[in-house]
Amino acid sequence: MTESKRIKFSPALRPSRCRCAADHRSSEGLGFTIIEIMIVVAVIGVLAIMAIPSFVNARRNSQNASFMNTLRVLSSQLELYSLHAGKGDYPPDAPVATEPAGFGGYGMRGFTWDEVTPIGGRWDWDRGDHRGDKVHGFFYAGISVINPSRTSKQMEDIDAKVDDGILAQGNFRQHASGYIYKVEQ
Repeated sequence: MTESKRIKFSPALRPSRCRCAADHRSSEGLGFTIIEIMIVVAVIGVLAIMAIPSFVNARRNSQNASFMNTLRVLSSQLELYSLHAGKGDYPPDAPVATEPAGFGGYGMRGFTWDEVTPIGGRWDWDRGDHRGDKVHGFFYAGISVINPSRTSKQMEDIDAKVDDGILAQGNFRQHASGYIYKVEQ
């Protein structure tokens, strides 16, 4: 029997039995697989589906709060005007997006009557007698928003916070071309 001869390698030249995965890959195999990309896209989609409604609600709540704050401040300033004018008098009716006559010294800093409201539409100072009018049905002095771009549900949410939650009655109500917040009844 012949004995096979074994070749002895020095430790530096000895072939390794355990090689790294990177040693076996070519430069073409270093990217992501289509499955890995699809999983990442699916996870991002699920996160977006969960986050977008929260952002929409936060935006709507912010617009409502901004609108209600502006109503509150304008109402207070109109009350102040009324006290200074005497006899509980308010400025005369003004066209849409126009500051009421004599109201210049009482207005909010940075506010103009011609700006778009936080809920869409334009500001308007209304004063008149509509007791015989089936739409209004009251004597009033009030701050209106003309042609707002919000849903009736969003307007009911605003009404619930500033008044009674019913747009057909109370101090905040719907009228033919928008909504009015009555300052004087």
